Amino acid sequence: MSGIDITSAPVSTITIPDHRGRHQDAGEDEISLAGLSGEPADVVNKTLFDANTILKADADNTPAALTVAEQRLVGRITAGVIAALTAAQVRTLLNVADGADVTGSNAPQAHKASHQDAGADEISVAGLAGDLADAQDAKAHAASHQDAGADEISVAGLSGLLADDQHVLDAEVLAVAASLTHAADHVGVGDQIDGDQLDIDFTPTNYTPDAAPAEAADVDDLSAHLKGIDTVLAGPFGAGVLEVQVFS
Repeated sequence: MSGIDITSAPVSTITIPDHRGRHQDAGEDEISLAGLSGEPADVVNKTLFDANTILKADADNTPAALTVAEQRLVGRITAGVIAALTAAQVRTLLNVADGADVTGSNAPQAHKASHQDAGADEISVAGLAGDLADAQDAKAHAASHQDAGADEISVAGLSGLLADDQHVLDAEVLAVAASLTHAADHVGVGDQIDGDQLDIDFTPTNYTPDAAPAEAADVDDLSAHLKGIDTVLAGPFGAGVLEVQVFS
């Protein structure tokens, strides 16, 4: 374009070569839209957006304004376009019945099967605190209570007899043997037995046991029986004389 003067006398034809680059971004003669009237053709114009309006595109390179009315949610249902969905459309999308409410005191619909064995939302009680309502069968755990088990049981202090015969301990055998060889302990001054108070189960018919002697604690003692015999031997005629009845 150098040397062309379009201010002089008109000529029949003026050919202007391509020079758009000069007027584009960062060009030598970049054009500013500031203050120009009208709207550019290739942009989304702000005049399209009224209150409560958003930008959407239902196809490539086709932006459009969408006004969202009150009580609407922006979404896209099956085979539909981006739209301001009604409450009914949203419930259908979420598969929720009209009026459904599981908050507060409103109980959810019966669905226990989903939490039971093999249910879609099966509950595990592992780690939960508290006792189950129904009694539970104990799992096999005998090994834990046996010798060297994690919960080994000690029979020390337990009463009753064990079901199976038990081996006698050496210490017990020695203790029994010692008890059978201690007769000497009951003679003299060791563990002397008081013969006066040996218990006698015999019930006499010819004498009456007498617990009067100091050696006797009751009429079953040996000393009480001896006192009864001694009284009979004394008789009405004096010590050592037996009463003899003669019949003719």
